Amino acid sequence: NRFDRRGPGPQSPRRRQPALFKAPPVPLDGLPRTVRATVFYTVEAWSKNRAWRYDPRSGRHYLTNVARQARETLSKYLRVSAQRQIPAQGWPWPATKTWISVIVHRPDMKSDPINVLDSCADAAAKALGINDRFFAVRTLDWYLDERNPRIDVLVEQD
Repeated sequence: NRFDRRGPGPQSPRRRQPALFKAPPVPLDGLPRTVRATVFYTVEAWSKNRAWRYDPRSGRHYLTNVARQARETLSKYLRVSAQRQIPAQGWPWPATKTWISVIVHRPDMKSDPINVLDSCADAAAKALGINDRFFAVRTLDWYLDERNPRIDVLVEQD
């Protein structure tokens, strides 16, 4: 059987890998790219269910000011973190598979951490200058922390 690589028969022909599956370029110094930031967490700012409002007069949905400011803050922190680290590795951030990890330290059990992921991905995409379709979720976790609710975001690329 030509598909059985253990047997003595002929080997299956090797095909060229499509361009979509090529390995991503290695950073200049061989180290993975990693940026991280921590921001304060409020449900009104980070939950996508509460961040968007509907204006019946205009018939449009809009992002609340609190949510917009929270996303801009996270984007700014990630951008500063990237600019401190990445000059040795080459800028801009390559548009290849990028891992995102989000840990939500929420004050109570009322909020839903899965709704925070999309907002964090949008902020990270804006900070790094890539489309969020390149993101893959490495970690989404939550803890209860009544005293210091926050979001820890880690974005990395192998």
